[in-house]
Amino acid sequence: ADISPAVLSEEDLTSKAASKAALPSQALQKQDLPVQVEAKNASKSDSKAAVQSIHVTMDQTKRLSKNEEFCWTINVVESYLEHPLSPTERNLVIYLYDNLHFSSELILYLYEYCISLGKTRSSYIQSVALAWDERNVRTPEEAQLEQANYSATYTAVSKAMALGRGLAAIEKKYVDRWQKEWNMELSVILEACNRTMLKLQHADFKYIEGILDRWRKADVHTLADIERLDQDFAKSKEQKNYNSNRSNAQKSTNSAASRGMVQHQLSTDDMDALEKKLLSR
Repeated sequence: ADISPAVLSEEDLTSKAASKAALPSQALQKQDLPVQVEAKNASKSDSKAAVQSIHVTMDQTKRLSKNEEFCWTINVVESYLEHPLSPTERNLVIYLYDNLHFSSELILYLYEYCISLGKTRSSYIQSVALAWDERNVRTPEEAQLEQANYSATYTAVSKAMALGRGLAAIEKKYVDRWQKEWNMELSVILEACNRTMLKLQHADFKYIEGILDRWRKADVHTLADIERLDQDFAKSKEQKNYNSNRSNAQKSTNSAASRGMVQHQLSTDDMDALEKKLLSR
């Protein structure tokens, strides 16, 4: 179901802001600033979450407390979460609105999306927001497309590995690293999955990561790059086999020549012995 918030006109925003209780300025100004909001950092270890500092100034707080659109956004977010925002939660919304320059519509879609997944912690919401900002997502429509693309990627990897289920959280982290950090095309990831299944006959994300890591170090990011690398490997293997066969042939020739010399020496000795025997008669 489409959960995108409707785009509101300036009149709608003013009307809604007037119809709802605006947030008291004192409530915003009482916060101890800056605060830290926990955020997952994909560049860290899979099992750890980094803490990223979000700096919200008193000037921002005072200024936004007089902003009708922002106050209305805060009210709607509270209705979504079904509780008054904590200082950490409120500062996150300030950061999204004033630092990342997310529109009210995008902020509301962000919360709707995370809540639909059962994720309401500020750390998770912030990690999604930072990922969208990194990929220059600026509208609910772009966010929907972004999530659809990544959902399709997870599904494709699951099918390639014959899992018969959706990817687990740790498995998604592998896929995210391959795409976001290593800039691997989906076709390249699927090729690594295929080679893993042919080799091991079962899913192994660490084995796939090993293949992709070797390709990454060889500056491989597309199927054309893989073809080039395979051709170079085949030539190298062919040359190695040629050198090995040539070496073995040389050894065989030397061995045969050595045996011939021994046989020749034995024949000469036998002739000498026979000649002496005849002369002694």
